[in-house]
Amino acid sequence: MSGVTMIINNLSVDDNTPACCWICLSEHGTLTSQCKCPASHTAHAECVAQWRFVRAGTEEERSCRFCSHAYTPLVDAFPHLERAQAPVMTLNVHGSKHAIPVVGGEWGRMLFEADVRRLYGLGDEEEVDISFSCVVPGTDMKVILSGWQCYDAAYMAAAIACAAGSKEDKVEEDKAGGAQQGGLLQRVMRTFFQSGDDQQLHNN
Repeated sequence: MSGVTMIINNLSVDDNTPACCWICLSEHGTLTSQCKCPASHTAHAECVAQWRFVRAGTEEERSCRFCSHAYTPLVDAFPHLERAQAPVMTLNVHGSKHAIPVVGGEWGRMLFEADVRRLYGLGDEEEVDISFSCVVPGTDMKVILSGWQCYDAAYMAAAIACAAGSKEDKVEEDKAGGAQQGGLLQRVMRTFFQSGDDQQLHNN
């Protein structure tokens, strides 16, 4: 029926208005719904994935901000992007960079925290506030994810960045006729874990 206007979480949607992504506002591309919101409230799957990544560690990573429908795990949100099997995060300790191999999940987080404490000389009882500087997968946008609850998102970003870096290095090696051997060079250092000197990690 023409002329009907719906109100969705304080957003006015007229049925004569072309559908657009509620995140990027573009009318182009495939728009889908990953929740229980009305059919008119759609978005690009990649936009939702990037939105959830930026909101890592919050309720909006796990569920729709409008209808509270639970999403699938964030780790499954970027199926089109390759990931390295052995990603690396860089830990900046008083100006010295340390490449730390990382794994996902709670066990991986615990191992990484142990490396942080060892390199900073922190005891088990000392609290560590942490922030990860990452590139949003599929974009060039850098964001800061704060707190240990963001570890899995940061790990995923590291895996994607390392895979992309490996591809670029392979292209450069091919162009150079194999003159540079050894693969990754330094481009695995793409997801940065900032030190207390940069006010990104503090021990209280």
